[in-house]
Amino acid sequence: MVTTTTTAPNETLAKVLKLQKSFPAKLRDKYSDRYSKLLQDMANDAGEFLHNLDADNHTEDEVKTIIKAFPSALSHLDYYDFLPIHSAAHSIESIPFVTLLAEEGVKLEVGGKGKRGGLLVEESITRHVPNVLQLLAKRKSTDDDSIRVLLDAIKKLRESKLLLEPDITQYELLLWSCEPPSKDQFDYFLAWDPEALENTECGYDRLIHAVIDIGSIESFVMILKAGMKHFPEHLGFLFQKNSDGETACELAFNKYDGKDETFKAIRECIPTDADYPVLHHVIKHAPQYLNDFTMRYPSAIYLRDEKQRSFLHVALSSGTSFKTDAVFITSRRDEEIEERDPVTELYPFAIAASAVESDLCTIYHLLRRNPSLLERRSSSKKRKSGKTGRKRKRKLR
Repeated sequence: MVTTTTTAPNETLAKVLKLQKSFPAKLRDKYSDRYSKLLQDMANDAGEFLHNLDADNHTEDEVKTIIKAFPSALSHLDYYDFLPIHSAAHSIESIPFVTLLAEEGVKLEVGGKGKRGGLLVEESITRHVPNVLQLLAKRKSTDDDSIRVLLDAIKKLRESKLLLEPDITQYELLLWSCEPPSKDQFDYFLAWDPEALENTECGYDRLIHAVIDIGSIESFVMILKAGMKHFPEHLGFLFQKNSDGETACELAFNKYDGKDETFKAIRECIPTDADYPVLHHVIKHAPQYLNDFTMRYPSAIYLRDEKQRSFLHVALSSGTSFKTDAVFITSRRDEEIEERDPVTELYPFAIAASAVESDLCTIYHLLRRNPSLLERRSSSKKRKSGKTGRKRKRKLR
């Protein structure tokens, strides 16, 4: 009776590899080719494994072991030409592995030098794709568990110095996350770097213009609310102009359905009874909407801006005249006509006279209401001139 001994495949392979150098050349070459193919197949399997990670079934130690055995698996491209780290960012089950894949990828320069282990790779073989930071920013969260997993991954990247504050501006992370299903990421990035609201450039335009261009009216509300919270002095950049000279306000009116719907969104962010000099901004940057805003913010005409200028001062400085709005000019109160502009120290008639295209009717009406203003201005000039002369005399002595 012949007894056969069964040897495990891995033991046989180890024995073959150990003895391979002693094999005849023809057999050695054949085994070498097969071994190379086997290793390639195993590396491909490892790469496919990294594209299908699941936190419920896999551990970080297992992933590290696979990467240690097959480093090339980190650069394995799937059917869509994604790296494993891209695939991880696409699934809530695999998002917990993103930081680990990035840390290991940094050691191997996955995606190229300076790409943070593949985090910043934006080009596949066939097309332009979002980088992993943008994918995480944009990912829609549907429940509390998903939100927790997503924010934990973003925080881990930050702790590992793989996500940096300048990334929020450079990679437009507020733009990518500015939609209701991604609000938690938006709030996280905003709390970290509020200045990104002002500093993010999207092509030739600013952040608020880009949000209006590609987002819903809900996204518009998100970005305007954020702007009002951190930059109320700029009215949340509602009147900031883009490269074509259009204000965000104008873009919103043209993008969304009707003025009423857009004004409803604006008033959600800038309440009608709030003490914001809305009309000062309107007359200066978007005078074509003055009537629309005045109807909805009537009390704002009595407010002062951050420089303590009245609405009349700003209106005249912005070109309002008899030619453009005779009713407004004639309805000003006496005390408004007599008040100096705290910035230029000019009376209203002098502001009108110093305009690029001054209107004689406006100047005449303002002076006719109180001719003594001309005398006051002359006296004031003489006093200043006299003081200057005396100072000069003392210097000559």
